[in-house]
This record gives sequence, C-alpha cells and structure tokens, in this order.
Amino acid sequence: MKITMSELEAALRTAKRRKGVGEDEIPVEFLKCLSKDNKKVLLEVLNATHRSSVLPYDFQISTVIPIPKKSRALECNEYRLICLMSHTLKLLLTIINRRIENRIDPTLSQTQFGFRGKKEHGTQ
Repeated sequence: MKITMSELEAALRTAKRRKGVGEDEIPVEFLKCLSKDNKKVLLEVLNATHRSSVLPYDFQISTVIPIPKKSRALECNEYRLICLMSHTLKLLLTIINRRIENRIDPTLSQTQFGFRGKKEHGTQ
C-alpha cells in the first residue's frame, strides 16, 4: 500500500527538531520546510523505498556515539549510546510503525496497556 501525503505530513509534524543528522547530513528542519512540490518528491522516494524493500545506502549508515553516564567512565555499561541516522529514514520508520500500531491496536485487550501507546491507556 502506497504511503500517502497525509501520513508523510503527520510524520513530519511529530519529528523532533534539533537532532543530529545522519550520513546524508539532512537536518529534520530542512524536511519540515519543504514546499508542496518537494514533499511530493520526498513521498516518491519513500514509496519507491517501501515498494522495493531496498534501503538507499545513506539509510543504511548510522553513526554510533558513546556518551559517558558519569565522569571517568571506564566500563562499557557506564556509557549510553546514541545512533545518528538519516531523518528521511526516521520518517519512513515512523510511518511504518504507525501502520503496524493501527493494525495491532484493535486486537489488544484493555488489560494489555503495556503494549499500547501512552494516550491509549490514559497516562499521557
């Protein structure tokens, strides 16, 4: 099923600003400011990627950065990792994740709140 413009715009609205860029060096602020015509081009790229199930090279590259949890960290468990990846890939993953949530959510009972979004069980 093709990704729609409304799905792309919803993903863009919720994308967090001021985040590190991935290999493609495209900040999310740039994607949020795209014109209608350029959003159509982005949508075509996302649909081609989704249809082919082959990720472009820039989507496959991530930069992992260790950040110490405390000063003078020596052990691996004393670090947390952040992963810088393409914001365009994040948009695609957001759209796919929302589709999965929308398909699964109706099948979950109310007692399975651990598997639901925060707004579903009133903790937001």
